Amino acid sequence: MKINANYIATNLLSVSKIKSQKDNPNEDSEEKFKVKDISQITISTADDRRIKQEIIRLKQWENHVIAHETAHINSGGGHIGSASYVYTYGPDGRKYVAGGAVSIKIPQGFSYNNIAKLKQLKRAAIASTDASPQDLASAGMISAVERSRTQKLNLRKIIKTYEKNKRLLADEKINNGEEIFVYKSMDISNDRLLELFV
Repeated sequence: MKINANYIATNLLSVSKIKSQKDNPNEDSEEKFKVKDISQITISTADDRRIKQEIIRLKQWENHVIAHETAHINSGGGHIGSASYVYTYGPDGRKYVAGGAVSIKIPQGFSYNNIAKLKQLKRAAIASTDASPQDLASAGMISAVERSRTQKLNLRKIIKTYEKNKRLLADEKINNGEEIFVYKSMDISNDRLLELFV
């Protein structure tokens, strides 16, 4: 097994200091703390076991993170970006995935099609079996955007229906020769007006 020399040197330096002090108590203090040739350091079976356990732990965590991010991507339906990963080095000198993230694309505009996309994004945010706090926060944010847009769409629908009924009533009164009052249609593109009704 290939071992990272820096990892061993930092973990075993204290062992060589103690051995050096026991063997030669009168040795110069600078000399007893130097490690001259890393290849001469021997690893005990306990150290070897600890290193192997750390490598196994890093591999398991890497597989877990990749599966977690893949779950987001697979359930996102094309509205999720690719995964980006953060790496760490193990005692064998290899890079292992330590964390990851995916980006989401929140659709712009008010339409029921976009509401469906937001619902899919919300499901994708909590798709993995062990949703992280960031996953839950993203799902909450998407849910708030979805509710807000749904309310605004429903309000627009209500206003359109109201105006259509008013026009039909006005047309009927005109056809019957009755007086009508002119009304101004509501500006449904104004977000402030929509906010008042929500």
